[in-house]
Amino acid sequence: MSPGSGLIPLVYCFETAGGATESESVVVSRAIRVYDAHVVLKADGGADANAVQVLNGSNAISDSIVVGTAGDKDIVRAAEIDDAYYDVAAAGTLKVTATDAGSADIPAMKIYVYAYAKA
Repeated sequence: MSPGSGLIPLVYCFETAGGATESESVVVSRAIRVYDAHVVLKADGGADANAVQVLNGSNAISDSIVVGTAGDKDIVRAAEIDDAYYDVAAAGTLKVTATDAGSADIPAMKIYVYAYAKA
C-alpha cells in the first residue's frame, strides 16, 4: 500500500455487561488489519487483575488490557498489537474477552477495535 492511497478506518464496538468473564465476537465480512483498541469503562475497574483482550479467533492480537486499576469513565488503551495476528481473514472471527479476576466485579464497558480493510 502506498502512502498516497489513504485508508478508511473501520470501528468495531463491543459492549459487555460486566459482573463475569464474557466474550463477544463478530465474523468479519472482509479481510482487515487491526491497528488499535481501547476500552471505555462504565464503572470502577474492580479487582486489579480484571482485563480485556482482543483476539483473532483464539490468537491474541492485543496485550492484556488491564482495567482493574482504572476508574469509572476512564479510557484504557492496548499497549501492544501483535503483528503475527493482527490480520483477520475475510470470514474470520474478531473477538474480545473481558476476564473477571474472580471477584465478580468487572465493570460493564465498551471496547472499540480499530481496523482497516485489506486490499
